[in-house]
Amino acid sequence: MTTWDNYKNFAYGIIAVAPFPATSGGTFQLVGGQGALFASGSFPIVLCPPGVEPTLANAEIAYCSARSLDAFTITRAQEGTTAKAVDAGWQVIAGPTVKTLTDIQGAVTALETAVAALQGNTTPTITSFVNAVHSHSNNAGGGLLGASALSAHAITNVLLNVQETTDLHNGTVVPATTWTDFLGNKNFTVSDANSIIQVNIRARAHLGSTSAATDTTSRAIIDSAGTPITRYLGGMNSSQASHYANPFAGSCTFFLTGLAAGVHTIKTQVYGTAANQAMYCRIVAVPSEEFYATEIIEHIR
Repeated sequence: MTTWDNYKNFAYGIIAVAPFPATSGGTFQLVGGQGALFASGSFPIVLCPPGVEPTLANAEIAYCSARSLDAFTITRAQEGTTAKAVDAGWQVIAGPTVKTLTDIQGAVTALETAVAALQGNTTPTITSFVNAVHSHSNNAGGGLLGASALSAHAITNVLLNVQETTDLHNGTVVPATTWTDFLGNKNFTVSDANSIIQVNIRARAHLGSTSAATDTTSRAIIDSAGTPITRYLGGMNSSQASHYANPFAGSCTFFLTGLAAGVHTIKTQVYGTAANQAMYCRIVAVPSEEFYATEIIEHIR
């Protein structure tokens, strides 16, 4: 699963406390208050001198691995650039780089490969079937469809297909920086350990804080009580207090292999960075705006 960088629009600041040593130091601090213009988490940044546009000759791409208010922790000289003697007054710009595009290309290629693998399989043609009374055939020479014929083809089983029909949350508290259950475990049964398991989560909910902007995200956990498998789903940023974001924004299909035959579970959780957070998914109260559906499909190879 691709680990995506985090971004905010117009993320720009000026260095107040430079990294030390200038060409290898791994921390710096922006002018007071400018850190809030940048995303939380990890993302690429461009460091360049004051008053000029960044070029390969004068600028450096670094990778921010953590931000605490105005203080940044970085890895220097990324994406083929060389470390520069960064000083106070230098500009810091966060935006897409070549890594951003190659991450997208890699994720799309992986998805295309998975889809092509599924499309390359065929559905068996059933030439006859038997019940307790009659034997039927669709042609004169039709015989019984045995286990060996089935195993030579791909079969698709829907293991779980649930559209929630009751309100899930109406102001449920979500503690800051704490993964909180959104929908509890549901069971599904895998019939073949060689299968490809396709998981679709389609949801629109709201998560926000009454006191601050917050970054939200969501994840699915398979077999949380055993050996958990975690897949991140989506997320969104709310720009200010009392604005709400959909923690499932951008969530899409993911695929699993190697699940043992037998019963498994799936649940989802959400996460937000601010205090005084609450979440909503009022399927009955506001059905046109909030919903939640789970679909799990087994592709037997």
